[in-house]
Amino acid sequence: MANEPDYILFRPDAAPTGRTRETPPDKVYPLTQGLWQQETLDTLKMYGDKEAGFTPVRGKEVQGTLFPMDEVATPTKTEKAKPADDPSSLIPHWSNFKFFSEDTLRLARKLKDIYLPKFGQEAPAKPVGKLHEMCPAVEKPVFDPKTAELKADQFPDRIRYTEGGLYQSKDPKVQENAPNYRKMPDKPVHGVGQPTRQGFEDVIKKMNGKPVVWANTRAEGVVYVEGKPYNLRQIEGMENVDLKKGASAQEVEAMEEKLKKELMARGSIKVAEEVPVLGPDNKPVKENGRLKTRRVLREVKLNADNCQTTQDIVQDLQAKYPNFEYRRIPLTDEKSPDPQGLDSVRNFMNEMSTKYGDKDPQYVFNCHQGKGRTTTAMVTAGITLDGKGPRQLELPFDESRDRAERNIKDNAQMLNLKTTVGDYQKKTKDAEALAGRLSAQAAAEADPARQAELEAQAGRAQADAIRNAENAQEFTKRYALLQKYSDYVTDHGSTAKTPSFEEWMKDSTQQADLQSKWASLNQLCGLAAPLQPLQSQTAYA
Repeated sequence: MANEPDYILFRPDAAPTGRTRETPPDKVYPLTQGLWQQETLDTLKMYGDKEAGFTPVRGKEVQGTLFPMDEVATPTKTEKAKPADDPSSLIPHWSNFKFFSEDTLRLARKLKDIYLPKFGQEAPAKPVGKLHEMCPAVEKPVFDPKTAELKADQFPDRIRYTEGGLYQSKDPKVQENAPNYRKMPDKPVHGVGQPTRQGFEDVIKKMNGKPVVWANTRAEGVVYVEGKPYNLRQIEGMENVDLKKGASAQEVEAMEEKLKKELMARGSIKVAEEVPVLGPDNKPVKENGRLKTRRVLREVKLNADNCQTTQDIVQDLQAKYPNFEYRRIPLTDEKSPDPQGLDSVRNFMNEMSTKYGDKDPQYVFNCHQGKGRTTTAMVTAGITLDGKGPRQLELPFDESRDRAERNIKDNAQMLNLKTTVGDYQKKTKDAEALAGRLSAQAAAEADPARQAELEAQAGRAQADAIRNAENAQEFTKRYALLQKYSDYVTDHGSTAKTPSFEEWMKDSTQQADLQSKWASLNQLCGLAAPLQPLQSQTAYA
């Protein structure tokens, strides 16, 4: 849960020592997850039969209210004449939910949608079991070894350096400390994959005492074991696990802390790592131009010294380097970000520019591999640095598109739009072809077990094809959104507080232009036209 409450606080019933129960205690506490869930359940139970559970109150002579001390009579005929699509016709005092916390409201709406999918229909008679399934008495653990594993973040032989790399180019083992590190030419903007504990410090040292402003764009949780980053990965499908979809920075970091405590409570943990496959000559084997690896499990005994969150690492470094600033700005992996995400990058940079403007602050961005989200943040940073005020006519280019293209081309991961999209298209075709071959083999297979295995492999290949096709579309989306951000900076400057980029993008004219830019990029790259708007008007409501 977020660290700060949104609307309501919990005041315990118990009287403090030396006071009577009538005297309210002075201290209040923010609602925890368990408390707001219980608040919702208790409130909903007031609306129906106390024995049967939550049911619509239609037809009852007496209704429970938000306040247990009071009871209200059956509504008059006039009150009963409300439209069938009015929630209050089924749930009394529905409007009063506005007084509850956002988390309570969210759960209440979810319950309403489940039990009253079409207003006017009766809810299930006894949904108590479902309620407890949605709101278990004990919160589920973050780590479930049956479905997920702790996987090393590093990627053997998947490291790209441009000029100014941190380490010797022929030492891949050392390079893994700060994978995929690079710097934008002529700008204090850097990108890197999730570094090791040593890699964090190496990047900071490279700045030669200048302030380091670091933004971590990962939405998934990370735990450091023996100074090396690991994240949760699905055993089936091998996808990284988001601890909570759409979580705030505070929520992600709180869940990372919980994950660390769960792991340490186990005492030891098996971690998964990729190691290079060696050939007969004892040299690493390459397959399809990439280093071939195999997955191995290694058991590690955990303690307070070798199991840390990213925040633990950062706090240690901040004690050593006072000008090291850090912030979590979660962005969804392999997706075009929301305008709010670009605003978060812009606002962080403006805040730090005000604090360190005359000291040449260096802006560092990281994600998992240091590719997609890192690239997006770096290009956003470059555009932000280019335009400090509205209509920057002194810039060496006239159009906002020039500004965007220049920053995009200065980044190693977005150097060539057609090349990147072409790679996704090739991967899509290859995966589709593989799925077809595996399906044909499965159809001709007589052994049921082998047939099932081939069908599963075909399904995974088809899923890869779909994901790669979506990635191609998401890449052009991202490109179009960065062009719109450049438009915004041209019109309002990078330090404008009103409107924000998010607010500006709510305008229907900007929405239409964004859609047009995306469609043009798709046409340029040979992709199908977008089927739906990149961002709908309701997405920003």
